[in-house]
Amino acid sequence: MSIPQDLAAYLKADSSVNLDNYYSAAVKDFQFQGKQNGMPRETTATILIYNKDIFQKGGVSLPTDTWKWADYLDAVQKLTSGSGPNKTWGTAGWIQASYMYYKEHVRLTTQPIEEPTSLDHLLEIFEMIDAAHTLLFSSDYPHWDFDDPFWAFRFVPDDLKRRIFSETARELYNLPESPIVSAEPAAANRTINGRTEHGPAHHRTS
Repeated sequence: MSIPQDLAAYLKADSSVNLDNYYSAAVKDFQFQGKQNGMPRETTATILIYNKDIFQKGGVSLPTDTWKWADYLDAVQKLTSGSGPNKTWGTAGWIQASYMYYKEHVRLTTQPIEEPTSLDHLLEIFEMIDAAHTLLFSSDYPHWDFDDPFWAFRFVPDDLKRRIFSETARELYNLPESPIVSAEPAAANRTINGRTEHGPAHHRTS
């Protein structure tokens, strides 16, 4: 699978590229854990025009340069009041940010999943895509192209594993809560790239 690459060496070697010529926010959008993994091809600005009197009347602090989308949402909810023709809406004409649209409307599945040399890289990908809320477990196990689920996700933290295996799907399909029963197979060892790993039994059919 594709793993994000740090572009620092390439940027240093190419004198024609100056990050100061880009909008800093656009450049930061392509950074992860302090590394520049990509470059913006084009960018646009989102402008917030607000009515100062409505903010002051509603007792809501005026917007600042440090606002996040969560601050925006909190403010517009507080500013929305009344009903019928006299209703005051806290916002209008808002264009949803792409990452918020993604979180609300896009769901990914774990099948097929390819294992990189470093499992830490896969966890980084999970963090980038907000796997706790967007990734659903799927499998055609025990077919040849997918591991035993308990083995394939042995490196995933328990809280995230619970989200992937059940909670996200339960929320998406509005299913009732049910206890999660753990039934991991007996432990076994296997060697990958010259290193021995310990974990649940690894099954693969030919």
